[in-house]
Amino acid sequence: MSSLHPALPSVYANRGIALPGLAILIQSVHKEPLPANRLLQAHADLFPADFAERARRIELLRQNRDILALVDRQHKAGEIETFRYGSGTYDAADARRMMEGIDRQMLQEESWWSEFDQRVFRIHYQMARELSDQTGRDLRIRCEFQTAMQDIERDTAARRRRLAKVASFVDEAEAMLPYEDFHAIRQELLEAWDVLTKSLHKASRLTAPELHCAPSGKPLARVLLAEAPVHRLRPVAQTVSPGWVSRLGRQMDEVRRNTRRILDEALQDLLTELEWIASHWIEQLTAPPEAEEAEELDVSPEERAAQESLLQPLDDEPEFELSEEDVVTEPLEQAERLEAELDEAPDEEEFALSEQDVLAEPTQADADLEFEDIDPDDHRDRPRHWNV
Repeated sequence: MSSLHPALPSVYANRGIALPGLAILIQSVHKEPLPANRLLQAHADLFPADFAERARRIELLRQNRDILALVDRQHKAGEIETFRYGSGTYDAADARRMMEGIDRQMLQEESWWSEFDQRVFRIHYQMARELSDQTGRDLRIRCEFQTAMQDIERDTAARRRRLAKVASFVDEAEAMLPYEDFHAIRQELLEAWDVLTKSLHKASRLTAPELHCAPSGKPLARVLLAEAPVHRLRPVAQTVSPGWVSRLGRQMDEVRRNTRRILDEALQDLLTELEWIASHWIEQLTAPPEAEEAEELDVSPEERAAQESLLQPLDDEPEFELSEEDVVTEPLEQAERLEAELDEAPDEEEFALSEQDVLAEPTQADADLEFEDIDPDDHRDRPRHWNV
């Protein structure tokens, strides 16, 4: 039975995993680990009853925002004046305001999801470390890799959208542009190239887990981009080739596509790893203790021979044998004689009582008895007796 909620893979595939300050979170697990009973309870309470509803809500907000963002772009381009949203029709100019309202709702939802992601990591990372140090390191590497690749995908996607606007403007612009417009375009192109190359450098420094789409031994940057990046535009360039802009866009698309492919595979492996860690940790916690075998002392053959020699008789040691004179028989004979005497019937005359053995009754049986009044300070030797 899976320990993860069935809605979790789709949530992570769409929004990623939010682990800000991962190094600090790791240190908190090292310094303040939860007791086993609390860790087990935290894992059991990981998914609240409304988790599926929360997953649907965050996905619906994301879809609505994408729709409103598209409407806003089309409105700015003068392509539409109105649009249908839900069951109503709205002015296209209202798309920006409606999108800001959704952004506020998403901010609240993302706050909850970020805390949830940290709980998931903290619980499973402590379990992994208690299973073995290597298991803890593997989980840390996977999470670090996942979040770093998410940053690469997010940065290249955001810059690619801006580059698409620049490319469209360049295609539609006249041969000569005002310097202010050309300067803004050149700056956008320089920043897009910087994002591309920084993403490749970041990928080359990552420690990637075992992935089918990222063979070991092959630099990850080469997996993201098969060819060399387009050369950098000179900061003082006075002309920009449309072919250069197009090639930069294609390379950014390739990096995004390969990053997305790696993220999908890495996410599936990460979720499988989380399930494996939880199931094995719980199995070890609830398994009955096994009897420990006694450890044999590491004794060398020479030491063992010396110990055994102490148990053997010496060659020149005289042998000890018991003779008849060495056996004591008197105590045994006395015990047998005593037992025989006890078995004999007692002599009735020997145990008969005489008149002297019988105490006379008091002459005044009804008289009151009282202690003699003796001065406690009188220490003379005198007999204690009863007064009648």
